[in-house]
Amino acid sequence: MESEIDRLAKMLASGASRREALGAVVAGGAALLPWTAAGKDKKKRRRQRRRIIRRTLEFCQFWCDEKFTENEAAIQPCFNAAKTGKGPCYSASEQGPGHFCLRVKKCGDGKYCCPESPSGGPVTEGACCPRGTFCAFINGTVVGELCVA
Repeated sequence: MESEIDRLAKMLASGASRREALGAVVAGGAALLPWTAAGKDKKKRRRQRRRIIRRTLEFCQFWCDEKFTENEAAIQPCFNAAKTGKGPCYSASEQGPGHFCLRVKKCGDGKYCCPESPSGGPVTEGACCPRGTFCAFINGTVVGELCVA
């Protein structure tokens, strides 16, 4: 099996231009990018973000219901925007559960973010709950422990 350096040397010896040889090297390196550590890290971060958004959707549904109780027409657009990681549930100015879990409270492996949203107001508290538990809310108020088995 020939090494890349051997092929490059043969290309240069056969009369190929330096541009062609350099282009081949760059193309080969670019083809390997998805399998490098940087490519894998990017995919891992993207998967983690999707997981967080999925887990946070239930809080966004609750949050949108509480936030827009007087304007029922705004509830569904708020939740639809949350599905794509946008809207007031995810904005820093509104401080919804999406923003809290993605920017403020970052939980490690084996845990997920459980934001506390008293009466649909800004989320300023929360916890990292272990998997297999759920967040306890009754009418926007935490009852006992935030993480319930």
